[in-house]
Amino acid sequence: MSNCAICQAPLPQSSSACLYAVPESVAPWRGDYAAMHRGDMTHLEHKTHVARWSLHQASSQTEQSLAVFRTLAAAHAGQRIAVFELG
Repeated sequence: MSNCAICQAPLPQSSSACLYAVPESVAPWRGDYAAMHRGDMTHLEHKTHVARWSLHQASSQTEQSLAVFRTLAAAHAGQRIAVFELG
């Protein structure tokens, strides 16, 4: 399995499209707060979701932020993180 060239997230087997290359309205991190509250997700997993998504939104990020996001994404390259529905 390969990783996304932008955010290092594992790419789905059935598609080459990255889960994180989506608008904010459907971003994978939207359900994280409830999942963290339930104990189903760690804060670090949430930060990794946000970093991966933010790297796909590079035009709206500062260079300093992008550097932090790249470091975090690289540290978790290829790692699958559960996605929780907003609800």
